[in-house]
Amino acid sequence: MKNRAILLTLILVFILSSVNFAYGDVGVGISPSKMIFEIEAGKSQQLDILVYNTGDNLLDVTMEVDGEIQSFTKIEKNSFTIEPEPKPHEFPIKNGVHTTAVFSPPGNLKPKTYKGMIAAGGGPYGSQFGGRVSVASQIEIIVRAPKSIFSYITTTHLLIVGIVILLALIIWFLKRMGLKFRFEKDPPSLQQ
Repeated sequence: MKNRAILLTLILVFILSSVNFAYGDVGVGISPSKMIFEIEAGKSQQLDILVYNTGDNLLDVTMEVDGEIQSFTKIEKNSFTIEPEPKPHEFPIKNGVHTTAVFSPPGNLKPKTYKGMIAAGGGPYGSQFGGRVSVASQIEIIVRAPKSIFSYITTTHLLIVGIVILLALIIWFLKRMGLKFRFEKDPPSLQQ
């Protein structure tokens, strides 16, 4: 009985020692971590974002926008794969991926502040399983009124003004050619 227990223990130790345990760090970083800037109403602003892998293996990353800035923010590259940074981690980042966020807030006559986040979330390359991580950059955008009323003039406004000027020139030209315009009420014989 004692030999049997020793034999079972040895077999169990042998089996456990032959099993390879897979492990790895999964991590993602983003720079800048916080950004506050002003944009004139009707204008756009770009922000360069650096996303990097602080883990041990390739990382599939997806970018997302959240908060009040979501409706007017576009990200150039939404998903990509990042190689891990060499250890020990140090700056400057060597394997990070740059992407650009473009902010085009609506035109406001009064200053308004919009807040939101740009998040980078990821997991092990090509895997549906494993740890998922995410990190976010906090964004605060202050939209200020334009310096001039001309900032609100759009192509449609210019087109309407152009049509009105064209009609005025046509009428002026026709008058110079001898055409007369007269607006009067219907003659009494037509009124009933």
